[in-house]
Amino acid sequence: MSPVSITERIAAPAANIGKVATTGGGGPSFADTLGKALDAVNTLQLDAQAGSRSLADGTAANLHDVTIALEQANIALQLTATVRNRVVEAYQEIMRMSV
Repeated sequence: MSPVSITERIAAPAANIGKVATTGGGGPSFADTLGKALDAVNTLQLDAQAGSRSLADGTAANLHDVTIALEQANIALQLTATVRNRVVEAYQEIMRMSV
């Protein structure tokens, strides 16, 4: 398991967030972009879980790689929760607006 920065894992899907498809555009939809970003977070979580298992059974080659993978997964999950909270807050604010 090689150490890969969290930005490398989610940079490609995150770079497309501003390129949401319009009615005639050919870019990715918001749902596709969000799905890819969540898949990247899930991959980080699965890599961290696999690293933990290999560390527990003694097959881990390097403790540092496992620690880095765990921290990347933790940060990605915290970022995902923060984004979710901000989206929910924005939705609630829109719902409070009078028409």
